Amino acid sequence: MRLKQNISVLVRLLIAVLIVSLMVSCNLIYDDCSGCDPLTEPVDIGFTISTGMFSFPETKAPVYGNEPGQAYENYIGIESGDFMFLFFDKNGKYLQTFRPDPEDIIPIGGTGTSPNPDPTGDPMPVNRVYYISGKLNQAYTDFTMVALLNYGGVNGRYPIGEDVAAGGETPDLIVGTTTLDDLISNNAAGGWGIFNYNPTTIPYAPSQATPMPMYGVRTFENVQFRDRMLTDLGDINVLRAYAKIRVRLVGDMATLCDIEGVTLNKYPTVAYKAPDIKQTTPRGVTIATEKYCAPTQVSTGSIPFRKITDDIFEIYVPAYDNINASADKKASITVRLANGQTYENAIQFAYYDDDGQLPASVTYFNILRNYIIDYRITGVRGANLTLQLEANPWIVKQTTFQYTDVVSFPEQGFPTFDDETINTIDYSDMNNGNVYVIMKQDNTVAELNFTIMTPVGSTWKAALLRKHGVSGAFSFVDSGGNVIVDPSGPVGTPATLYIKKNFPQPADENNEYVLRLMIEFPPPSSQTFKINYLELHGSFGTAKEYTIVQPAS
Repeated sequence: MRLKQNISVLVRLLIAVLIVSLMVSCNLIYDDCSGCDPLTEPVDIGFTISTGMFSFPETKAPVYGNEPGQAYENYIGIESGDFMFLFFDKNGKYLQTFRPDPEDIIPIGGTGTSPNPDPTGDPMPVNRVYYISGKLNQAYTDFTMVALLNYGGVNGRYPIGEDVAAGGETPDLIVGTTTLDDLISNNAAGGWGIFNYNPTTIPYAPSQATPMPMYGVRTFENVQFRDRMLTDLGDINVLRAYAKIRVRLVGDMATLCDIEGVTLNKYPTVAYKAPDIKQTTPRGVTIATEKYCAPTQVSTGSIPFRKITDDIFEIYVPAYDNINASADKKASITVRLANGQTYENAIQFAYYDDDGQLPASVTYFNILRNYIIDYRITGVRGANLTLQLEANPWIVKQTTFQYTDVVSFPEQGFPTFDDETINTIDYSDMNNGNVYVIMKQDNTVAELNFTIMTPVGSTWKAALLRKHGVSGAFSFVDSGGNVIVDPSGPVGTPATLYIKKNFPQPADENNEYVLRLMIEFPPPSSQTFKINYLELHGSFGTAKEYTIVQPAS
């Protein structure tokens, strides 16, 4: 059986075959591209954004071991469009803004869980990784890509590029003029570079409504784009704009006593969304690459920690230049125990000796973004607490996979509807990305047949995604009409999907659902990717997937 190897479009399926870090140069699916077409613009790119699935932030805590970012510490507002990607040339001058279509932002893998800092608590969810693809207006050889995440909403706004500014908007980024340093250092009122931090009564906690700003950058050299081939740019490592500080009782202290409350004294009220990093984002910032608020922007008051358990309190706070702060502006922590004793300014942001005490010559440290500072109270000595201290980055460790097989269909295996089970297929809008499968108005179940041949060992999955209309308008069923929630099957075997209408003809708005086919790769990846099957066929304009339609009356 002859397989279709449509090189002109199959390589777009790098989404499904390649997540490779560009440690030296840009990786394409084939090294030998002697048969490729001459390069025309725009060009296709793809990359991975994650602080969750591929993140294993390390601490040295002997009790809890490795500690991933938890729950909304990893949240990226992909679904709400709270992101922006910018390109700069090798001299750091602005080139363009990249805006992927929502359909080209693909969550991959499950949400997963991570250990709870409270050993008696349930595991905490870790947010998904996203694969992002789309067209870059122009091909570059040497360039820098910047990821701005969660910059909008309560955190302010994004910069406006000259190339994407709407009528009446004043651009912030001028092509060939604005620099990467201008982007990072912006601190003007109403600008994009800073955000306010002043949770005076309720401790800040990251959430979907109040996410952490994140920043990432990757520098590329000697990249060779190919015509009609997706170039995978690998993983973009991003850094959260907050540090997390934890205070907890351990050992006998945890058994004998509880914490009543914890407060942070002296803290920044304004913070930079990005550190001073212009090359590929390292695993953490340093004193030199961090950006701090001005001394006049330091609060003289206190803010409460968030209670996790009776023994554990936490707070999120932006970066703070504690080393260079004057004595009256040094940050400290006050602990109030349930036995009624309060230890004012008992914990300093400084290094403790082996006995858990501050040495005579104190060495202070700074609060750095993307770090976990973990104070463990081990006992009381006179009027002082004895402490163990861990201060470590939320280090992002990337896992990469590489495949040589591409998704392919045999000659008669392309996804095809049985004409007897549908009304018609409307191709009139295919150049705008839409091919509509029009359902019959009676109760006939639409039948789709296909065979996916490669990659061997993988599993196909199918889903119906609502585009317009009511929820639950369609469902997958078996040949007997029984609902199938998540149809799937082995690659290499002929498959049939049955799609059933669940409601009478709508009166006002069509019910429209995208029929999505996906491939789940075998271990070690076990990742799921969308198949742009119409694009694979190469004769459906710019459409990538069928849209199932129940027309309104």
